[in-house]
Amino acid sequence: MIQSIDFSERKPFSKNKLFQVLVFFFVVAWIYFFATTRSPINWWIENILVLIFIPWFVALQRKFLLADISLICLFLFLLIHIYGAQMSYTSNQVGLWVQQKFHLWRNPYDRFVHFNFGFLMVLQI
Repeated sequence: MIQSIDFSERKPFSKNKLFQVLVFFFVVAWIYFFATTRSPINWWIENILVLIFIPWFVALQRKFLLADISLICLFLFLLIHIYGAQMSYTSNQVGLWVQQKFHLWRNPYDRFVHFNFGFLMVLQI
């Protein structure tokens, strides 16, 4: 069951099955998107912040034990970010489809990711 903001019911990583599943799927997705990237140099440039964020997040999770909705929001944001980095944001297939469908002058996937950075972080509050 997804936990709410009730601090008394939060579980550490070792007992939180949802957190363990999210971490597993994130690692699998991260490896897959790295293995299928068109530009490894671009991949590393776009993911350097993710690599910096992960140790900070682990330390944060140990101290504050984030609610499940916060974990889900962070997982979703990181997932759309690493998907965008797979082909670079400007060549992303979802963004290209949106660009063609709505006759836009540029690929809007980077705007989608930046919007979700704010949106998914606000949902945690």
